Amino acid sequence: MFGSHGYDGTSVEEILDRAGVTAPSLYHHFGNKAGLYCAAANHAFAEIFERILNQAEGDSSGARRIQAVFLAGLEAVREAPDIAPFVHYVRVDSARRPELEDARAGYAPLEKWLASAVQDGLDDGSLTTKCSASDLISIVSFLVGGLSSQVLIDVAEFEERSRQLIAAFDRGGVFGPDARRRR
Repeated sequence: MFGSHGYDGTSVEEILDRAGVTAPSLYHHFGNKAGLYCAAANHAFAEIFERILNQAEGDSSGARRIQAVFLAGLEAVREAPDIAPFVHYVRVDSARRPELEDARAGYAPLEKWLASAVQDGLDDGSLTTKCSASDLISIVSFLVGGLSSQVLIDVAEFEERSRQLIAAFDRGGVFGPDARRRR
């Protein structure tokens, strides 16, 4: 439900009806709506991260590991369509509501993994750029975040843009075919 309407657009009554549980049960297990939201966010991030790791299995190059993020996003949209929008809502909702700060914790492993993949890509030569490693990490993080917001607007467009980025990584020219590495 949070993936369709965000935190503010989802009522406790809707949650109870869809889950088939009572209010006392919800409050016993999660404390309040924010606690449920944070638990759901942690679960969603764990599932997305597992998809990323499965996509990246056996690929050691940094570029391929970054590509795995986009492939996992495509897989999630197809197989678990509520997860990708929810992950985006977490960023928006937790920025607006301090009680949802714990929901952002799920981003940390992904951001750390992405930073490692970028650095590995620079080290192994699968990524080349004229910008610094930290700038490249910011760019890739921005691409991932921006693409995830697209899923809220148009799933077909999300899939097409994901395919384009994946193809760019396949060609090895994401950041310019003649870019030189700078540290």
